[in-house]
Amino acid sequence: MKSKNILFFALVAATLFSLSFAVNSITPFRGFVIQLPQEVDVQPGQNVVVNGGVLNIGFYWEHNFTLTYSGLPSDFNVTITPNYWENLMTIRAWDNVNGTYRVPVPFNVSVTAPDSATGVYAVNITGQEHSSYKQTSNSTVFILRVGNATGNVTTAVSGTISISDILVPETVNEFVPFNVSFNVVNNGDENQSVNVSLNGPSDWTVTAPQNFTVPVNGSVPIVFSVIPTSTAGNLAVMLQYPYQQTILNITKAGPYLVPTTPQAPSAPQFSLTGLTAFVQQNTVLSIIIVLVVAILIWYFVSTYSFYSKRKKPEEMKKQIDVMPKTIETTSEDDVIETSSQDTTIETQ
Repeated sequence: MKSKNILFFALVAATLFSLSFAVNSITPFRGFVIQLPQEVDVQPGQNVVVNGGVLNIGFYWEHNFTLTYSGLPSDFNVTITPNYWENLMTIRAWDNVNGTYRVPVPFNVSVTAPDSATGVYAVNITGQEHSSYKQTSNSTVFILRVGNATGNVTTAVSGTISISDILVPETVNEFVPFNVSFNVVNNGDENQSVNVSLNGPSDWTVTAPQNFTVPVNGSVPIVFSVIPTSTAGNLAVMLQYPYQQTILNITKAGPYLVPTTPQAPSAPQFSLTGLTAFVQQNTVLSIIIVLVVAILIWYFVSTYSFYSKRKKPEEMKKQIDVMPKTIETTSEDDVIETSSQDTTIETQ
């Protein structure tokens, strides 16, 4: 009976684990997104504080999490506060419009530009967790524009490129192609050559990067074709363009997409209600519930059968008391007499 109990609890634990995995299948186990403004202005010799956030999009918390920066000369004074979390939690909020949703953990980047600084810099903020075997990391770039001593920022940012109007379908199906479109806008006073690529999950098929020229004060519409697999993930537009002997990088993340299995067309059916509708719309969950119920029935039937076959203590005592009265004993004289009779018969 002890081994049966162990088996029962093991099956229940496995079932509950499968249930939790099914419910959270659309959520990656580990992942985060760094949120920052796309462009920031600062004057030489002045300080600017850039407000950002780290949004945990995974199922688990991130542990031993750090933030670092790169892309600025050593004479810039940069401080990230905070730059370390022992536990980067998943924070949720609720409102009447969005219901329950996740909110980022705030941080800020304080940048003090030198008195002689001018130009445009791509500042890369990188997040890294150091606890899990995956060592998850992600980064985001923002453009720091430093004006000249007279405060004229425009002369320092000639040829600024931006991304606008990203259009992504709300729902996508496994192995069914879809398009992602957006505009690349040139707000500067000279033509700019750019390289644009679209990044997604590693097993998705995305058309190759595109190189083109954006005219002065104009825009170019871009379309990428994507074939998703069953893997869920984010799409991100990556844009690179040269400016003052520096290659600037702009990353603009799109929505988190969860591909679904396309349903084959079927004959019209009556609308389902009640239990039938629940089973058809939640096939995996229904199977798990049936397994749990079957395991519980099997366990209780086995337990009842085991205890019903056991004899009560008073019955066992009664049987022991009766046994001496039903046993017939044979004395030694009877054995001798029986042996003598058998001998006499054989002699005759």
